[in-house]
Amino acid sequence: MTLDAEQQKRLLASVIIAFSFCYSYWMYGIKPTEAKIKKREDQITQLKTQILDAKVQARRLPDIKREYESMQLQIADIDKQLPKETDLPGLLHFLSDQFAKFHLSAKTITPGALKEEGLYQSYPIQITLTGRFHNVGRFLTVLGTQQRILSADNLKLAHSTTDEKGNEGSVQATFGMIAYSSKG
Repeated sequence: MTLDAEQQKRLLASVIIAFSFCYSYWMYGIKPTEAKIKKREDQITQLKTQILDAKVQARRLPDIKREYESMQLQIADIDKQLPKETDLPGLLHFLSDQFAKFHLSAKTITPGALKEEGLYQSYPIQITLTGRFHNVGRFLTVLGTQQRILSADNLKLAHSTTDEKGNEGSVQATFGMIAYSSKG
């Protein structure tokens, strides 16, 4: 079957129109839709990964809460050992109670200047007291075993025939006590 020139033109125009329609449908219909589908599939994959990560973290949440509570308790203990404030009146009250408890007589209590040292501050207090030797030792032991960090240094003992209360066999103790506090 042979086609005349008019029919060939129509057939060629139909093929060109069909090709143009298919190309346009591919380029402006299917290809963008495939790109959107690919983009959405990638987003779904990312969301699934995030969901899995969140589930893992959710399973760890009770452990993290226990760790947090443990750390809070540790911080509370550290705050008791190294309080944020020097609290000189509280220290003097503590010392007064301990002097009475161990039957010691305070001759001098001289606060020094606050010293900044790294992450903490030290507050020196020079103390001179009299009392029986073992009572002085017990007092110093109490200083060293307090929850708050206190230290005694440069202890000098001298024999005293009597203390202010008339007790014989007493000693005079002169030492520096250092109270520590955090800078926080």
